[in-house]
Amino acid sequence: MKALTIIPAYILGNTKKVILPKKVGSYVLIKDLQQKKIHPYAVGLYKKDGNKFVIKIWSGNLKDEFYYCLKNEIAALAILNKTRKFKIKSLPTHLRQVSTPGFIESIDKNNQLILIAEYIEGKKVSELKSTEKQLLYLNICQEYIKWIGDNIPPKERKLIRDKSKLKFLYYYPLIFAAAFIKRPDLRSILLKSVHTFISGVPMFLKFESRLVHGDLHVQNIITKGKKIYILDTEIMMYTFPVYEQIVSFASFRNSYSLQKKILDSLIRKAKKNKEFKILLKSLLIHNSTYDLTGNVPNKVVEKSRENIKLAISL
Repeated sequence: MKALTIIPAYILGNTKKVILPKKVGSYVLIKDLQQKKIHPYAVGLYKKDGNKFVIKIWSGNLKDEFYYCLKNEIAALAILNKTRKFKIKSLPTHLRQVSTPGFIESIDKNNQLILIAEYIEGKKVSELKSTEKQLLYLNICQEYIKWIGDNIPPKERKLIRDKSKLKFLYYYPLIFAAAFIKRPDLRSILLKSVHTFISGVPMFLKFESRLVHGDLHVQNIITKGKKIYILDTEIMMYTFPVYEQIVSFASFRNSYSLQKKILDSLIRKAKKNKEFKILLKSLLIHNSTYDLTGNVPNKVVEKSRENIKLAISL
């Protein structure tokens, strides 16, 4: 049922535009944190008892993909914080500076889903001038997520999205159809990419799943003093570890020089491991096709087209 909501979410426009309420319970609005609407959530900075909080709101008639993404973020934040608390003594020293914002509460009623979380007032890693430092932060956050994922108890692990091998196969026809309908000018390259994707399917069974962020880029990492915070866990999932690097490489929020460093790393590994190369090509097709299904800026469309061409030619 969840998978079938992908196309309605993008094509039928199920998700409503949300106007930030001046109050959510006893939380009082300070300002809109997303004046440029880049996704269907309303996100605001609120205050309560002298403390600041981030409130993210979804609203819609049907529980579509965006609803389940926010539901996943709620589960992930709660579980990651709980796991960190109980496993802190075994957490490697160099990873203890990394965490996620505190989960406060969630509300699910009246066709709305609301997440209330700790507000982190710090500096985005995207503001750093050094690409090397940005890459360092990306790598340490990936390592932290992997460690936390390996230490989440099995019962709680089931509450976080699991994009298994079969789900990649199941979702692909849906996102291909959505992209094919929405991007008539890219139909030729989309058709060419199908063979590349299918060629990688046998590799799906040869790689283990690990916890990944799903949208890790330099704007989703904030530093505050010596602490590092990972934001926006709505797409967090258990899947192929390389998927994290593919998403980071594909993200237009990362600079071109950073994207190139990530790509160079992937290509070096692909040259040494043929099976990894085949999997990389297939997952890059999958991710880029997915990016073409939404109402995204032209630069994202162009980047996705380039990535599909890259995957075909690798």
